[in-house]
Amino acid sequence: MLLFAKQFARNQEDAEDIVQEAFKRFWKSDCRNDENTVSLLFGSVRWAALDFLRRNERRRKREETAAASDFALRDCHLFEYGIEKEELALRVQNALEKLPDAQRQIVTLKILGELTYEQIGETLGISPNTASSRYRYALGALKRKLGNESYA
Repeated sequence: MLLFAKQFARNQEDAEDIVQEAFKRFWKSDCRNDENTVSLLFGSVRWAALDFLRRNERRRKREETAAASDFALRDCHLFEYGIEKEELALRVQNALEKLPDAQRQIVTLKILGELTYEQIGETLGISPNTASSRYRYALGALKRKLGNESYA
């Protein structure tokens, strides 16, 4: 019976479950005293295996549907986040353009150029302390222009 069930199942454990289910069904039926007990047992195994396969297929479809809807929700969230990020980038760029030239240069060199205050000072011909204070003033101005958002 187990070898017969293995034809339907993917592994030993599933085949054993099918045979167990078949014996349980056979035991509950009223056909136990028939002459064709062996053929009825094999028939029970066959029907139990087909039911098992149908259950697995329905479960697989449910899981795929759930995974697809989860992916769609995540993808939708990423799309909205991308739009919000673009809008914020435009707002930051507009606020940066409104800064005085000296502050805008320092913010650009510090953030985009990833320079230290010493390197900024050498580039602009100012002291590192002046570069640091202008950067601090520029960030304060950006925060005021962008509002109380935590992005700045």
